[in-house]
Amino acid sequence: MYSMSGRRDCGRLYENAVFLELKRDTPQQHDIHYWKSMDGFEVDFVIREGLAIKEIIQVVYELNSEKTRGREVRGLVACARESGLDHGLIITKDFEKVEIVDGIKINFMPLWKWLLGLSD
Repeated sequence: MYSMSGRRDCGRLYENAVFLELKRDTPQQHDIHYWKSMDGFEVDFVIREGLAIKEIIQVVYELNSEKTRGREVRGLVACARESGLDHGLIITKDFEKVEIVDGIKINFMPLWKWLLGLSD
């Protein structure tokens, strides 16, 4: 997929791959949503069963800059707090780590590993 400038947008490709896998693998009684706070924080995917939020997922191709990393983590933490979850997932190109940020467990995982169901 190419943007209007003609450059490849790998972030959008990753988001599309995650969405398609979620659509394929998410139980029928669950819904897939997007979340945005009044402060402008965002989360790419929120998986709900009725009113209960089961999972929150951010997708980012690369976490090379502190600005990008901060934006993705802040969004995930804000959504987790609002939804009452104590964990979230950030899918990346190749970064893998587990961190606790403000009491929220964040699992950073490469896309290929998530697609294969190799989560911890």
